[in-house]
Amino acid sequence: MVVLGAGIVGLFTALVLRRQGVAVTVFDPAPQAARQSSWAGGGIVSPLWPWDEPPAIQQWAQAAHQVYPEWAARLRADTGIDVEYRRTGIRWWLAEAERAPAQAWHRRWGLPFTPCADGLLSPELGQVRNPRLGRALALATRAAGVDLRLGAKAVPLLRQGRVVGVQQTAGPAVWADAVIVAAGAWSAEVLATVGLRCEVRPVKGQMLLFSPPPDAPPPGPVQVSRAVYLIPRADGQVLVGSTLEHCGFDTRPTPEARHGLHAAALALCPALARYRLVGHWAGLRPGAAGAPQVGPTAVPGLWAHFGHFRNGITLAPATAATLVDQLVDEVTGSPGCVQHG
Repeated sequence: MVVLGAGIVGLFTALVLRRQGVAVTVFDPAPQAARQSSWAGGGIVSPLWPWDEPPAIQQWAQAAHQVYPEWAARLRADTGIDVEYRRTGIRWWLAEAERAPAQAWHRRWGLPFTPCADGLLSPELGQVRNPRLGRALALATRAAGVDLRLGAKAVPLLRQGRVVGVQQTAGPAVWADAVIVAAGAWSAEVLATVGLRCEVRPVKGQMLLFSPPPDAPPPGPVQVSRAVYLIPRADGQVLVGSTLEHCGFDTRPTPEARHGLHAAALALCPALARYRLVGHWAGLRPGAAGAPQVGPTAVPGLWAHFGHFRNGITLAPATAATLVDQLVDEVTGSPGCVQHG
């Protein structure tokens, strides 16, 4: 199999395939793995507003919630990297009208919650440190025998109406029984090379990182409002995000976003005024409406695994398992939004 894309989604796909004994090659034109959508968010292992999401996302999110502890332990054993998966809890700041849907969602999925002033606390949900997760997955794929080719661009190779592998920009063709498009914000460009189209578009997300003062209190839960989220890390640093910007493939951080995120974060947590800003960056999410595309496309031999938008880290272990089950068992499904264009 060939996977196009070495983000969190593509790397989880490769590892799940290897668990099934499948030979896998991963291509990504970037020189480093997991440095776009993975860096446009903070690693919250839950949709930001799960009760607003379609059922498919809720189901995948709950499946991932169950398997993340196992993945974190396995990655640490295989690579020595602690991805800092922690069930720190999420404290949602909610308007009055949002509280009943939020409580109903927790009851539906059997998750405990505690009502609190201006919202509720969900103690079993939490986070993973996304840069560490990306590094660990890249090391683990190589250790598992995946041929991980970074800095190498490839596109699906079409023969007699079927994808039979990929053609490298600088290198020979690589033949494969199936090609999986997990190219994040670039997925539409990849599909266009074989006459397919989809609605995935890049959405820039800018992030801030703050370092704590020496007397900072111990890290608390993740805090989420409609304006901003704050993610306290195990070492006391606080990650703040994130913008939603439709500006093509531009990944430049901007002072306007820095000021806006900082002001929103201070409004939510005034104590952050004593913290020092130490980082500001941007990444590109695969913006799409609804659930991710997971399954066969309209072209035989080409499979979709993209469109996770803000839920890539949250859903990746579960959507990867779904896709691999279909591939290995040769189960066909609807092409969804992937259509001939």
